[in-house]
Amino acid sequence: MKKILSLFLTGLLVFGLAVSTLAAPINQATFYLNQSYYLVNNSQQSMDAAPFIQNNRTYVPIRYLSYACGLTDQDVQWDEVFQTVKLSQGDKILQLQVSIDQAIINDFVYDLDVAPVIRHGRTYLPARFIAEAFDYKVAWDEHNRTVSITPPK
Repeated sequence: MKKILSLFLTGLLVFGLAVSTLAAPINQATFYLNQSYYLVNNSQQSMDAAPFIQNNRTYVPIRYLSYACGLTDQDVQWDEVFQTVKLSQGDKILQLQVSIDQAIINDFVYDLDVAPVIRHGRTYLPARFIAEAFDYKVAWDEHNRTVSITPPK
């Protein structure tokens, strides 16, 4: 009887841990202006480029912004010839081109208030538009000079 009860309790514990892991947010990230690190779920990560402000918009390096939105390397495609980026997550496909102030999300064209840029050999995207396209919430903290993104609920 004790073995059965022990197995049952172990099974409940394993099931509970699996459910709590699935219920955890994909990523909560904080990017620091002009810093080459960011936090993802309170874990510091390094970047080879730093976020900056241009035209009153915060730009974040594409790769790290994508990671923060739950995308992987396979979800990010860069075309050097046309200077386009394609971000895919589930059934959502987002396409942008450097210096073009429009984006395509699943065949619908959206106007951007700023265009993606290349700076010091890295491609940067406007943080708010990209994060919100993947249903993340975005907040700017002027005092700490950070942009935070939180996953959909």
